[in-house]
Amino acid sequence: MNAHLSIQEAVAAHQSAYAADDALYGEDGSSVTDDKTLIKANNEAEIETLRAFAKLPCKTTDDVQVKLAYLFAGTAAFQEPIFSALTQDRYADELDQGKGEGRLLEECVRSLLLEARS
Repeated sequence: MNAHLSIQEAVAAHQSAYAADDALYGEDGSSVTDDKTLIKANNEAEIETLRAFAKLPCKTTDDVQVKLAYLFAGTAAFQEPIFSALTQDRYADELDQGKGEGRLLEECVRSLLLEARS
């Protein structure tokens, strides 16, 4: 994901990726396609857009408000607040995978700071 995206664009990118991934599953959670390459690509895109959104630094108080609103509300299809995903293994960065170290959550919280960045 482009580092020059706005928070709103990052939200839209994640919503789009989530919708594409979610469309591959029925109400019972089973896959509606046998295309394993498509399933993997959509799943990876959704994960990467959430990681990028979480890490994207806020530049204004409006950015902070938009980011927090999305973190607590999330997408219509996501049953829990997006915030809860930041500590789940599937969203954790590879270095965190399975260790529960929560670096993605830490990076997300840090991204809310409006201090001068160099």
